[in-house]
Amino acid sequence: MSVEQVLAEAMRSVVREEVQQALAGAPPASPWLDAAGAAAYLAMTEEALRSLVKRRELPVHRLPNRRLRFRPEELDAWARGDA
Repeated sequence: MSVEQVLAEAMRSVVREEVQQALAGAPPASPWLDAAGAAAYLAMTEEALRSLVKRRELPVHRLPNRRLRFRPEELDAWARGDA
């Protein structure tokens, strides 16, 4: 093995360990988006998103406290015209 190969393998090992440590401490990603997240996901304003929700043109889930939640898969389908 050449010096370059040894160094490359050592770097891979260090990066792998760092990534594993970072992921171990990270909270699990939620499959839900709030209104601001959904608006950013669809590249529109939150006002435009809420208007679509009000007209029942966008798939939305309401929490008991009336907050809105969106699933990215449903937003993708809506954007493709499948919803």
